[in-house]
Amino acid sequence: MLEVAYHETSPTDGDTVLLLHGDGLADGNFPATDGSSSAHHFTGPRLHRQVPDAGHNLPQDRPEAFAAAVRDVRALRQEHAGRDGFAT
Repeated sequence: MLEVAYHETSPTDGDTVLLLHGDGLADGNFPATDGSSSAHHFTGPRLHRQVPDAGHNLPQDRPEAFAAAVRDVRALRQEHAGRDGFAT
């Protein structure tokens, strides 16, 4: 499982946190989820990915899928710039 959070300052300051959460479908230690169990902890936009042929180390197992997810989170952040507590 991978969680990458992006925030403008500190999430404890009440700022909105943007989250990328991913599960490898080939992870023998932790079964893949839909991300809903942790969703209530975050108020901002979030993406959840289930990645085929990956274990719990997504950047190493599927670097191209990880990079694509990071790009998608960046695009989501830009889409929400000026709203939801994000700086422009």
